Amino acid sequence: MSLYKRGGVWCYDFQTKDVRIRESTGLPSRSSAAREEALRKAELIQNPGREESWEPAPKFEEFALKDFAA
Repeated sequence: MSLYKRGGVWCYDFQTKDVRIRESTGLPSRSSAAREEALRKAELIQNPGREESWEPAPKFEEFALKDFAA
């Protein structure tokens, strides 16, 4: 299981189809967070096209030149 506690809430971290999913459950209970993680995984399995629309993060050089070089 990929649950970990951050502050007072549980978060999960898993990978599906080469996309890393890291989200907070917002829940203080580990058992509730485990159920939330299972629901999120099931949602991604049932809707396979959703994660494919995410864009990969830009390389640092591209980000720095585009946003900070003037």
